[in-house]
Amino acid sequence: MSLFDKLIKDTVGKAVKDAAREGARQAVQPMVNEAANAAANAAAKGINNATSEIRQPANEAAQSMNRANEEAKKVPKEDWEKAMGFLEGMATNASKNMKVCPNCGESAKADVKFCPSCGAKLPEKTVYEMATCTACGHQNSIGTSFCAECGAKLPSKIAEEEAAKAHDEAELAKWDDILPQYPKWCFGGSDIQLEDRRGEGDDTLAILSVGSTNRMELDRYFVLLNKNGFIRPAGWSSDEVVFKVIDGNAYCVGQTDAFRDPDCFSIYFFIDNSRLPRKEEPKKKGLFGGLFS
Repeated sequence: MSLFDKLIKDTVGKAVKDAAREGARQAVQPMVNEAANAAANAAAKGINNATSEIRQPANEAAQSMNRANEEAKKVPKEDWEKAMGFLEGMATNASKNMKVCPNCGESAKADVKFCPSCGAKLPEKTVYEMATCTACGHQNSIGTSFCAECGAKLPSKIAEEEAAKAHDEAELAKWDDILPQYPKWCFGGSDIQLEDRRGEGDDTLAILSVGSTNRMELDRYFVLLNKNGFIRPAGWSSDEVVFKVIDGNAYCVGQTDAFRDPDCFSIYFFIDNSRLPRKEEPKKKGLFGGLFS
């Protein structure tokens, strides 16, 4: 959600939703009451009659909503633009006394230092100030990343990048505790998520998700795994799964491409002791200790 969308949501979104909800209630309530009365009257006649009498008011309500939707499509474009301009003006005014938490995205008043939702430290600047170019002083629209006057990166964009970097570093800082048997991911990307799956009833240790990366970086990680003694299972011709025996357990790594986003990958870390080399059973000795076998 962009900062502008966030402001719209916090400043006028609730009012718009409340108004829409009240309007819908006033429009539909008579139909609901009519349906309820029909159901009550039909109860004595049997369920078959009740069903038919309820269906008609419900259909009428649906038709009314469809008509309202069609009417909305007839609103001229310039009227929508005026409405959006009005909302943007409200959001801009509200942004002068609002901060947005870089950690969870919730808003707070300008005089608050720590986020009421997650406790993270809030920026020193308000959302309005975040859109003011520090290079030329131009006041940009809320939600802009680069100055429309000189092209410089705005404070809002810088804060966003710093928050994303801090998030990724915090996720990777959990590695030594969760995955000490594996070399740490060090091949870039963003929006990194290291999900701890230990103790959830299966042999999965963790799932690493990395966005804004590419196949080449994923392959580089598996090269690093190979250098650290992780090998393919017997008979495999690719590195889709590699493993290493450590302290009697087969620590495995599996790669899975995200089907809907080619620039995002998930890597699974798990234990699969079926990969362990099979121990040969001792040969049975024959008669007289095998002397005549």
